[in-house]
Amino acid sequence: MRRMLLLFLLISLMFYTASAQMDDNLRLQLEVRFANLDRIAKALDVSMDALASYIASINGDTSKLKEFKSGFESKAADLKTAKSNLEIDSKAKATAEKVGFFWEEYKVQFDANKGNLFLALKQLSDALKAAKPELDSMTGKYWQVRKDNALQIYDNDVEAAQKIVDLLQKHKCKTQMDSKLEEIKSSRSELESALYSKNEIQIINTQSKIILLAQQLGDFAAGKC
Repeated sequence: MRRMLLLFLLISLMFYTASAQMDDNLRLQLEVRFANLDRIAKALDVSMDALASYIASINGDTSKLKEFKSGFESKAADLKTAKSNLEIDSKAKATAEKVGFFWEEYKVQFDANKGNLFLALKQLSDALKAAKPELDSMTGKYWQVRKDNALQIYDNDVEAAQKIVDLLQKHKCKTQMDSKLEEIKSSRSELESALYSKNEIQIINTQSKIILLAQQLGDFAAGKC
């Protein structure tokens, strides 16, 4: 009876630890996506203003362009209410549709009013250049959030794994689990370096390596040693 009670408490702690970790990790993941979407939305906002301004300069009708831009702004703001990655994906798709409608209407007005591609591109380029300091600042914020949150997620996962490994003192794969967990811990500096580099390939490769190590740790915990 006592042994069954200890087993129940162990399982309960493992589920509680995993649940708390998942909730915090999801919050951190969403913060990164929001920071990325903010900078993308700003660039699109500046671009749509510039394109609509060009259409106005050639006496085109900007009423629908303004309508679609307003719809885009509303959808972009609604993105921040998402509570999951799936919800963000759905809301981002709805936001992108507004951009698509804007672009189609822009092409209609451009052709109907015999727009000049060179002048249109210059107006767009000038607008983005003027907004560059703000866009650069938002990009810097995104990378800072991404670095901090990715490392926090890593730390959360390691902490949760350590708690579980500590509880499995008599596990037949205890030695292998300890060794694999130390290998995962030693990867933190590599992950931090990859994030500082802002090199997507390096980041993906490093995170993939850590995921593989975590899977191997999971196999040991499952008794596959």
